[in-house]
Amino acid sequence: MGTGRSERGVAAVELAIMLPFLLLITIGAIDVGDAFTRKANASAALRAASVRAFDAGQDRDHDRLMLRSLVAELNNRDIEGLEKVVVWNAALNREVPASCLTTGAAASGGSSGLCVVYDRSDLTAIETGSDAGRFDDPDCSLDADKMWCPPDRVQPDGWWVGLYFESSEPTLTGSLPFFDRIEMSESIVFVEWEHPE
Repeated sequence: MGTGRSERGVAAVELAIMLPFLLLITIGAIDVGDAFTRKANASAALRAASVRAFDAGQDRDHDRLMLRSLVAELNNRDIEGLEKVVVWNAALNREVPASCLTTGAAASGGSSGLCVVYDRSDLTAIETGSDAGRFDDPDCSLDADKMWCPPDRVQPDGWWVGLYFESSEPTLTGSLPFFDRIEMSESIVFVEWEHPE
């Protein structure tokens, strides 16, 4: 009878030792699964925004419409930590140019003829609907997209556009000190053609 009691005591001690590790693995699995889901959702949001951009064609409001679509799609998928969006000339480079990801490019709004970089203030204006005046200048010289103006992008056989974003999201549980944020960056390249009049 004493042996059974001591075996139960040993099992209780073993459970007490293993329980924190089991909880850590469970919480980690939840956060990793959530990170994969958010990444898939981000890809879907990019595809939806690229369709909206294609619909906008060479319209002066091209980037505004695309950004509104991207922000709405990401917010609908619980991705709200959008930090930067880059729209680049993918005819020159199928990958987002490294020069468009620098702090200098973000500060200047992009690189002339190569990319437009929208920072957090531009994205907040899009989210809140206070973007009036940021996309209205006919020749783009005063606007957020002045570095690569949508009407100037059109090529005879269509134009290649790249869309890239960066986001930093808190993890679902926030319980793991070494994995408390999900840093995401996603990009897509698509071709747009001039819409017939």
